[in-house]
Amino acid sequence: MLAHYVRAGGFELHHGDCLGADADADEIARELGELYPGRVRIVVHPPTSPSWRAWTKGDENRPPRGYFERNRAIVDETELVLACPLDDREVVNGKPSRGGTWWTVRYARERRVPWLVVVLRRGVRLRVKQED
Repeated sequence: MLAHYVRAGGFELHHGDCLGADADADEIARELGELYPGRVRIVVHPPTSPSWRAWTKGDENRPPRGYFERNRAIVDETELVLACPLDDREVVNGKPSRGGTWWTVRYARERRVPWLVVVLRRGVRLRVKQED
């Protein structure tokens, strides 16, 4: 599916530069960029805290911001939010999840930005495969 968008004109990935889904998305985008030169652009929105940073380098690197401020910027600058939370439930024990990923999904919903949640099992890694 991603390869279709890349061939059709490319895409721009904005991510939060954290270990896990952000670093994986960065790697996948780079692999697609190698298959389709000039059609993938990466914009990195790093957090101010170095604790979970992946330290990726994008085509554009924004200044570090606090987690919620950074997540708002990502939503405000994109056409689709792809979220990969660690917990597959937005509401736990009747209360909204306090995690930043679910907060970002709620913000996207509030701003009417389309969003998609992908929950991966531990140890599962998506790979880019060139179509024949």
